[in-house]
Amino acid sequence: MEHEEELSEPWSLPREVLTPGLKLRVRRENARLTQEDLGMKLGGLSNKDIEDIEKGRRPIDPDLANILGDLFNDSPDYYLTNG
Repeated sequence: MEHEEELSEPWSLPREVLTPGLKLRVRRENARLTQEDLGMKLGGLSNKDIEDIEKGRRPIDPDLANILGDLFNDSPDYYLTNG
């Protein structure tokens, strides 16, 4: 049986590097969701949309932060700030 190691928060990185997109990627990967899976849960966002958010090319707006907070059991503010 193959053991999959759970990703942990990248706390060893400087706080300013912990962007909202990186935090979303870690949450998504820990939940074992593909970008496609997450996009479907978010109402049909494309893989490219999710990639752009995770790479910081598209910001997370307050409405999306609320949905992500509900989905991953986090405060919406977690997805709106660095660190």
